[in-house]
Amino acid sequence: MRILNCAIVCLCISCISAHSQNIPFNKNSPAEKLGRFIISPATGMGAFLFYYPWHNYTPTYNFSFERIVHESDYNDFGIGFAGGYRSLRIERKTTDGSLKDAYRLTYGAGIRGSMYPRAWGGKNYDVYLAGTAGFSYNQFTGDQHLLKSSDFKTGTGFYGAAVVGTHYYFTKSLGVFGEAGFDLDWVKAGLTFKL
Repeated sequence: MRILNCAIVCLCISCISAHSQNIPFNKNSPAEKLGRFIISPATGMGAFLFYYPWHNYTPTYNFSFERIVHESDYNDFGIGFAGGYRSLRIERKTTDGSLKDAYRLTYGAGIRGSMYPRAWGGKNYDVYLAGTAGFSYNQFTGDQHLLKSSDFKTGTGFYGAAVVGTHYYFTKSLGVFGEAGFDLDWVKAGLTFKL
């Protein structure tokens, strides 16, 4: 396992508009409180599904931070930032026929916007849609003979995510959450703290 030392700093802005006029207002939504901060560290898997024949070398590590900045009768909106780290491994033959490993390390960070439909929430839980846009940095390490290939070029790129998720709160401030969708991984889960 590799020791992770990843710092993620990003400003956030987002616009998501709501359509539904006939959705009933749900006063019990825990994300309803204007000005609340939601902090969610997580770990996930499934990145290899995007990058076959690469395989997960470690679980992904993710972090999101957002503030509820607007509430209406039907939806709450949050803005913040999100980021994460992913490590993938591939095994290939070198010119002498031996098998060698190469690793693809990806760091991503970007602005995140979330929408919490009140009709989907309850007393202790909420459901939300979220999107992130930002930059990623890909670094390749491993056998030097493999790294000479054009397939292993270190550099920056676009980082984007679109997920659906849910928080479940055990107390007013502590809970768990899960997300699924397009990100550094397919699925992730972790703790969530509401301040």
